[in-house]
Amino acid sequence: MSSYSKKDEYDSGYKSNKKQILLSYISIIDKVKILQNM
Repeated sequence: MSSYSKKDEYDSGYKSNKKQILLSYISIIDKVKILQNM
């Protein structure tokens, strides 16, 4: 049971981390597009 909850904790942490990486990646793409339009 304890190992299961630890896995859930890891999965949720991994998902939120992935979401954070995706958001920063999108913001970088937006900055590049703005620079190209100038």
